[in-house]
Amino acid sequence: MTVDVAKLRARAEAATAGPWFGPRLTDAWPPGEYGVYAADDAGDPIPFAIVARMDRPEDGSPEEQQNNAAFIAAANPLVVIELLDEIEQLRKRVPAQ
Repeated sequence: MTVDVAKLRARAEAATAGPWFGPRLTDAWPPGEYGVYAADDAGDPIPFAIVARMDRPEDGSPEEQQNNAAFIAAANPLVVIELLDEIEQLRKRVPAQ
């Protein structure tokens, strides 16, 4: 698999910055519904800034939905950009094969 680093960076830079939270914002969120939420500049969750929502049976079991939401939150644009920066730095140090 070849990753189009430029395309991934452009998409990460265009997305809601983050940090992102998941699998649930608060206990007030309905049981059995999981999602990923964006935060404001102070890092406080924005209650209705839903990045992803998993609440249908076809979205998987409750455990799968929680795991998916947690992963999506962890792979937010800030993290992706940081990883891409690291890849670029490593590629500069290692000669092309």
